[in-house]
Parts: sequence; C-alpha cells; structure tokens
Amino acid sequence: MQQEEEQLRCPKHGKKLYYFCEEDGEFLCVVCCNSKVHKSHKYSRIKEAAKHHQERIHSEFECLRQILKDEENFLLSSIERLEEEGTKEGEHYNAATQAQLSSLKALIDSLKAKQQMLPRELLQDIKGTLQRSEVVQSQFQSKTPIPLDLQKQLKKVKSRNDCIIRSLRKCGDEIQDDRKKDQSKFLQDARTTHKQNAPVTFDEASAHIGLNISKDLKTVTVSMIPQKHSEEPAEPQRFYPSRCVLGSPGFSTGRHTWEVELSGPIGRACILGVAWEQVPRKGNLAMEPASGFWVLQITSAVCQALTERNSWKTLCFCPKRVSVCLDLEGEEVTFYDAATKDHIYTFHTSFPGKIFPFFMLLFSGSQISVSP
Repeated sequence: MQQEEEQLRCPKHGKKLYYFCEEDGEFLCVVCCNSKVHKSHKYSRIKEAAKHHQERIHSEFECLRQILKDEENFLLSSIERLEEEGTKEGEHYNAATQAQLSSLKALIDSLKAKQQMLPRELLQDIKGTLQRSEVVQSQFQSKTPIPLDLQKQLKKVKSRNDCIIRSLRKCGDEIQDDRKKDQSKFLQDARTTHKQNAPVTFDEASAHIGLNISKDLKTVTVSMIPQKHSEEPAEPQRFYPSRCVLGSPGFSTGRHTWEVELSGPIGRACILGVAWEQVPRKGNLAMEPASGFWVLQITSAVCQALTERNSWKTLCFCPKRVSVCLDLEGEEVTFYDAATKDHIYTFHTSFPGKIFPFFMLLFSGSQISVSP
C-alpha cells in the first residue's frame, strides 16, 4: 500500500498530483505549478485535461470523417458524370455505327452486282467503287467505342481512387498497430498499478444462509441441499433471499485488484464485481450502477455487463477467471480475462462511499474462489 500511495504523489516534492502540464505533458503537484519550470506554462486539473483531449480527438476524427465524405461524394459524382458521358458517347457511337453499317451494306450490294456484270461493264467506274470501299474500311478502323478524352478522365478518376484507398489502408494499418501497442501497454500498466493489494476474502456476516464459505474464507459454494429456511434472517447485514456475499476488506481510496475463479458441476453461473456498502441486503436487488452495483453476469454461455435496470450489454467473452480492478481515484471498475489478459469491460462512475467486492451465485453447486 505504501508503494501505491507513492505512485499517486509527485516523485520530486512528495505532494499529491492534481494537475497536467499541456506544454510538457507531465503531471504536476501544487509545488510544481509554482516552480520556475512550469509557472509560465498552461496547466489544468487532470480530469479537465483528459476531457479537453477527448473532445479534441473527437473533433479531429469528425474533421477526418468530413474530408473522407467530401472525397467520397466527389469521386461518386465524377464516376456518375463519366457514366453519363459514356452513355451519350455510346449512343453517338451506335448511331454512327448504324450509318456505317448501312454504307457497308450498300457497298456490298454494289460489289455483288458488279460480280454479275460483263467485263466491260465491270470496269466502268471501278476506280470510284474501290475508293468508296477504302473510305468505308477506314471509317470502321478509326472509330473507337470510347473517345480518348473520356478514357483519360476515367483513368484519372481511377488513379485518384486507388491512391486514396492505398493511403486509407496504410493509415488504418498504422492506427491498428498503434492501438494494439497502446492497449498492450495499458493492460501492462494496469496490472502493474494494481498488483499491490491486500488479500480479498469472503465476509461471512453478509453471506446468504445458503452459501458455504471455506475455513480460509477464500472459496464460497452454493449448498447442494435445498435450504428449508422460510423466514428472513434477523441479521440486517445478511443478504436474503438473493444468494449474495460481500468481499472483505472494503475500500475508500486507492486502486485495488483481485482475481475470481468460477466453477460448478452444471457450469459456472454468477454475478461479480463491486457494490456500495449501503446497497439493500433484502428483497429483489436491482443490479445496476444507479443502485450501487457495478457487476458482470457470467455463465458458461454468455457474459453481460448489467448497465441499467433490466438492461444488459452482451460481451464477447465467457471467462473462467476474471480480474476485477477497482480504481477509486480514477472512478472506474475494469474487468479483464485473467487467463488471456484481454480487456472485458469498464464501468465509468462516481462512487458514493466505501466499496466492497461483490458476488452472487446463481445455481446450486456453483463455486467462486478469490485470490490473492
């Protein structure tokens, strides 16, 4: 815990870090802000700086989207215009071809007639007949379906489109590579930040009467034998009728992490995360942040974030081991697949008070173990 506190303080002055220097990209304490190095610099509170940069990133992306949209509209309109011009040229070409075919047919008929003539009649105007034949042949040889000017325009538009696609693919690959590197570093930093924590155990005083907790307080199981208790327990801190239990200790400050392993004879089925110390313990519990619960529901087939009352966000994970990371200063609860280190989900919130690990077992025989 001492190392964790040191990470939140200025390494030079030992004061808590509240500010962010825009010019140097550094976190500052009150003493740093008044020092010669940063006194003339622009700085703001960390949350305000983060919000400003989020808005800036959003603005830059919107600008890029508009540029791409304008380019898309330009290319589509160019292709549409070339299509119209191509259609017109095609009509002109067809009309000219029909006229040339008529001339060719007349020439063929003339030549056929010449073949039936006597030699003296055949030689009459033979020069003119041959010239007409050469003219018709040259017309067919010189006429092209697509004018050269239209071909050049089409080639220019295609070249521009290919260049944009290559640039976008290259940019997309670079962004994806950077995102993977940043995500990997973020997960590594998160695990490093959260590794100094007090061990978590199950709180017997809060446990539902149908839950069995091991002697070392590290494993809880739903009793396979149906409970015959019909009356609500007298202890106000005990959950009932939901088979829930809190973890211990609770946290008011700092950053903490623990690992949860799920098992059961008919598949894992539980709800886990964190809960406010003053959440209701009796009756039908509303599992949502507004009621003081920041939790995931996990079974063998599905994993869901319980974001609102009767509203669940289905996630692409069904983990057997989950790392729960509670950051009270950062105001978030983050879940990772403990086996693959993949990020599952993050709740961004404002905590109303002391926060405890929370667990709810759904099926008979379901079991949860915690570590460290």
